[in-house]
Amino acid sequence: IMSFGLLIGQLIGRWGNFFNREAFGYETDIFCRMGLTLNGSTIYVHPTFLYESLWNLLGLILLHIHSKTRRKYQGQYFIAYLFWYGLGRAVIEGLRSDSLWLIPDVIRVSQLLAIISAVLAVIAWCINEARIRHGKAPLFGQLPGVEVEITDDTVDNFAKTDDTVNKETE
Repeated sequence: IMSFGLLIGQLIGRWGNFFNREAFGYETDIFCRMGLTLNGSTIYVHPTFLYESLWNLLGLILLHIHSKTRRKYQGQYFIAYLFWYGLGRAVIEGLRSDSLWLIPDVIRVSQLLAIISAVLAVIAWCINEARIRHGKAPLFGQLPGVEVEITDDTVDNFAKTDDTVNKETE
């Protein structure tokens, strides 16, 4: 549920960049350019807020459609969100003119973080799919409708582990 809320929030929130005249891209002459008046002259730039807003809308629609028929475990759509948002952000960030560079003219900090989150999401997705295919519970998330039963043995094992940790730290 959180993934859908994040996409909706980011979809709407990016319009704040439009109203604040910030987070726009480099100059361009494409059909959907945005005009900015700076120091008495107008320049036309990539509306990166619009690109990201539309990307989030598309992600919301795709995840919603997928969730109605193919949900396998809790956390599945958060992993998908991390991939979707990371992929879009890595590309769109490359169009922005006000980003913080990690390595000048090579990669921005936000791009690197987006790429890392997308790659980790793919890894988590693949691990979970493999585990489910082999009849195991997903490593990241929980199967829907599966209750976790806490027994006396579980509580005893927790207490033993806690005592061991306390003795080691003393």
